Amino acid sequence: MKKGDKIDLLPFISSVRESFSLLLKNPHIFIPDILLILLTGAFAFLFLSMNNLLQPLLRGSFTLDLFQNQFQALLSYTPSFIKLILSFLFLLSLNVLVGISLVSTRYELIRAAVQHEPTTLLNAFRQGRKYFFSLFILKFVIGLLYALPLIFISWIFFQYPASGAFVITFTAILWALFRFMLFFAYPILYSTKRGIQSFRISIQTFFKHSKYTIICVLIFTSVHFLLAFIFAVLPLQWWKISLQNNLLQYTPLAWIIFLAVRIFAMNIWLIVWESSLSFATYKRLPR
Repeated sequence: MKKGDKIDLLPFISSVRESFSLLLKNPHIFIPDILLILLTGAFAFLFLSMNNLLQPLLRGSFTLDLFQNQFQALLSYTPSFIKLILSFLFLLSLNVLVGISLVSTRYELIRAAVQHEPTTLLNAFRQGRKYFFSLFILKFVIGLLYALPLIFISWIFFQYPASGAFVITFTAILWALFRFMLFFAYPILYSTKRGIQSFRISIQTFFKHSKYTIICVLIFTSVHFLLAFIFAVLPLQWWKISLQNNLLQYTPLAWIIFLAVRIFAMNIWLIVWESSLSFATYKRLPR
């Protein structure tokens, strides 16, 4: 698309349609992220159990003070403190190792689905391992890119508190720019096999197809805000309905269902759909 050309909306409509269709026809794409959520919870449970922090949480008379006292006792006793640090670092490293592998599997499953290549979960896991190092470095660089300005801007805010509005606005603009420039980093990595060069190619793709990229990100952001709004309103509506219809006794069950649906929608479906949308859109970008 040349500068000044009108935007053809058909690719966006096709990309959105395909991104939804991929997930409906290939529900196994969700499995890596479901496993990641479950394993992260298991690692957190194991960490608390190894450091005797689980028992205060499971007591019927649990209070925050009780948990804080137990945690402070660990910090004040050197062997327990060392065990706390080592177990945290070990489980965090294990979670990163497993997490990168599962995320890479998700990207490989989506890439195969977009390119209409038959694959299985096990085969996608094997293929995804080839990208482990590149994906780890890419995520580390992107994370650093977001973190460094935040650290610098936070320092400015603490030095000059009156600049709060400016700092927040500047950070939001900077992060939005990063979001646009790196939206296609993962499709490029898995579609072109260019490794860490995907970072540079993604930035070049943004400047070459900025209108396409911005509209695609805005589509995803709109869906994100819509879901966030729905899950913010639902609890309020439940209280209103339950009070009017004497359904308060079902509140614990309703909260369990609500939290399960919210975790799936916001922490699994939305993330997977974003990947699906970026891969489907990248395939249709003018070359």
